[in-house]
Amino acid sequence: MKSVTVIAIAFCMAAVALESVRAVPTLQRGFDGGVFYIEIDQNYNWFEAAHECARKGLQLLEIPDGNKNAVVVDALKSYVGNPRDFWLGANDEYNRVKDPNRPFYWSSKGGRVNYSNFAKGEPNNMNSNEHCLHLLANAAGFQWNDKDCAAKHGFICEAKA
Repeated sequence: MKSVTVIAIAFCMAAVALESVRAVPTLQRGFDGGVFYIEIDQNYNWFEAAHECARKGLQLLEIPDGNKNAVVVDALKSYVGNPRDFWLGANDEYNRVKDPNRPFYWSSKGGRVNYSNFAKGEPNNMNSNEHCLHLLANAAGFQWNDKDCAAKHGFICEAKA
């Protein structure tokens, strides 16, 4: 019985050590050769995430088409494991209208978001306070959602376009 307990404790310690190693943000390569910096800790509002990317000479991730979306989802599934929320580099310029078709804009260039992968019923601008774009952890395939910019999530950076 004692050896089973020792093995169980050793296994738990190894699992904790592995998770702490995985929690260190690293560069991940997508199957298209693109490189992403993924911060899985859910400690950053949208502005802090944008600032952290800029400090590294990067920008918050932009997803202009379905191909890039597939690359990002694949990289996240292989690296992250458990679903988490991640900020993307777009907002709706703080539009208070509860219109699901209101425009979002990529923050790096100001260009309108033309491709989207919103979860069902999103964007909804709940309480007229959801202005920033993120990947929704509990949606199939990391679909998109609009969220209060002050919420705390992880983030994904990429090289500046």
